[in-house]
Amino acid sequence: DMGISEKDITLVTYQNAITAFGQSGQINTEDFAVVKEIDQSQKFSGNTILRGGQQPRIDKNSIIIR
Repeated sequence: DMGISEKDITLVTYQNAITAFGQSGQINTEDFAVVKEIDQSQKFSGNTILRGGQQPRIDKNSIIIR
């Protein structure tokens, strides 16, 4: 095998940060196990994430990006 292993890529690009923030209490990894709904038509303090006339995405099933 040549190149960088998938395990090492995951460790450097994801797991190291998750571990560090988890130890400091800034992140709870269990929050990632919960599937939440996406509704981009909702606003936060009167603001929206949509720009330039974008249509909202409303996904009632999952927020997991695959």
